[in-house]
Amino acid sequence: DDQWAVLLALFELLPLAVGELRRLFGERGVTDHNEVALSAGRALGDIDEPGDVALMLDYRVQHLLVDEMQDTSIGQYDLLKKLTAGWVPGDGRTIFCVGDPMQSIYRFRDAEVGEFLLAKKKGIGSTRLNSLTLRRNFRSGENLVHWFNTVFNSVMPLKDDVAVGAISYSESAPISEKSGEGVYEVHPLFDVDPEREAQYSLQIIARCLEENGDKDVAVLVRSRTQLSRLLPMLRRAGIEYRAVEIDRLTDLPEIIDLIALTRALCHDDDRLAWLSLLRGPWAGLRWADIHLIARNDSKSTVRELCADPERIAALSDDGRQRLQDFMERLSPWLARNATQSLREIVELAWCALGGPALLDDTEQLANVYRYLDTLDRIGIAGTIDDVRELEQRLDDERVSSIVSADCRLHVMTMHKAKGLQFDHVVLHGPDSSSSLRPRLQRVNRGR
Repeated sequence: DDQWAVLLALFELLPLAVGELRRLFGERGVTDHNEVALSAGRALGDIDEPGDVALMLDYRVQHLLVDEMQDTSIGQYDLLKKLTAGWVPGDGRTIFCVGDPMQSIYRFRDAEVGEFLLAKKKGIGSTRLNSLTLRRNFRSGENLVHWFNTVFNSVMPLKDDVAVGAISYSESAPISEKSGEGVYEVHPLFDVDPEREAQYSLQIIARCLEENGDKDVAVLVRSRTQLSRLLPMLRRAGIEYRAVEIDRLTDLPEIIDLIALTRALCHDDDRLAWLSLLRGPWAGLRWADIHLIARNDSKSTVRELCADPERIAALSDDGRQRLQDFMERLSPWLARNATQSLREIVELAWCALGGPALLDDTEQLANVYRYLDTLDRIGIAGTIDDVRELEQRLDDERVSSIVSADCRLHVMTMHKAKGLQFDHVVLHGPDSSSSLRPRLQRVNRGR
């Protein structure tokens, strides 16, 4: 009953929220992908009662081409049904769809591979489709193609299932030009810790680069977290690599400190940000001293507590000196100044606290200025109204490493590697969920 009451409330609230969002879109002259799709659907009307736009397009749209069909959402299928409503066989209009359901990886973006299976079987709306399966593999060597057919036939579902989006494996055939090519190696590692696993992968990568001086090598992982040990090892070994959007900007230490500084400068009552500053590299207080500052007072701001003579006196000699130095350097930038932009205030405060001296290389400096550029876009009168807007903007910022033109080693997620081609591929730790922690590292050559 409680859940039903919440649902009824949402039925009333969400239309109002959508109306307010559209008002803001119109006021600011912006939109998003969802609103574009929804507006297109509204303009076309219903299948049984098409709107003026649908009637106009009915005479103009002769051919539709849909690429990456396996990653099409239910809403996009509805749009296709509206566009093709009223089409009849033999009227000269066609729809051509290209997709590989085994490559469907965008479910987090509302892609529904089950709709692909339905379209293949029943068509789109009233339009029936003729299905053609392409089996020739032009990228991989013959040996790899046969290995894929053997392995994935036993791994993937035996038959398609629309309800759960299960896709059976469709065997491919090699081309004659790649006859006899392709080598694969399987390296099973059982009950090993991530450190040893990374060391083993490092040896494989180094050997592959050494034995193939003119070929490129890709290291693929399921998620970025699997690279936390491997990347430092590559750097220590002097192996240059091109990391393609591996690190989120908000995951980098130099940016984490800057976010805390920004939040503290914008809002005195941001307790977490202030405590992060006291613990961070610019103040470096020990946990015992931070506890003495913040204990037994949840109402005062941390800035107010840092000015309390009794709490300052209770600190260790080192903590007291660190706190006083930190507050003296930060104080000039705590006053609200609407004549300066938020970027200027944060950058000047960062310099006053010695932030540039903590950077190790030019990449970190570039990351800092990328962050400051983001502040430049969202700051208003020297502050931000909601730190969540800043963090949402930064969450989508990914950082790629800066390397020389002749770098042959590429590091990326499997998701990012979709559609790319390399001479050699190393799959680092593809199984990260089993309690037995078995690891398989594969080097694929000829693909």
